[in-house]
Amino acid sequence: MKLNKRLFMPLSLLLSSCAISQEDKIYPAVLVDAPTTLHKLEIKLAELLNKSQVTLKKDAFQTSNQVIIERPFYKDSSGRLIDGRRMELPTVVLLYKQNGHCFIKVHDQLHPISEISCKKIPPQ
Repeated sequence: MKLNKRLFMPLSLLLSSCAISQEDKIYPAVLVDAPTTLHKLEIKLAELLNKSQVTLKKDAFQTSNQVIIERPFYKDSSGRLIDGRRMELPTVVLLYKQNGHCFIKVHDQLHPISEISCKKIPPQ
């Protein structure tokens, strides 16, 4: 049986790239030991977002790998917004795990976070 060289080379490249991509695959993740790691994550997010403080809900990243962060709404004594009308979009933050390391994705950039523990979300 004669092998077609033009077919064999791309096929072998495809198979070798599949093996590499399985090792480097990135998975959605949730926090492990959330009460302890949540504060560390708030500090890291504040640093990445150039904010003095970021506050996350107690259940953030426990059931989903996504959190949406909005600027707080400050109101005067009459209940009117001090900053006026809001036009900015909230920030979406995603938690991932790859090769045993945790990453957060903010503004389409992945940032490694060694201060927290996470686990990949099982497929549904």
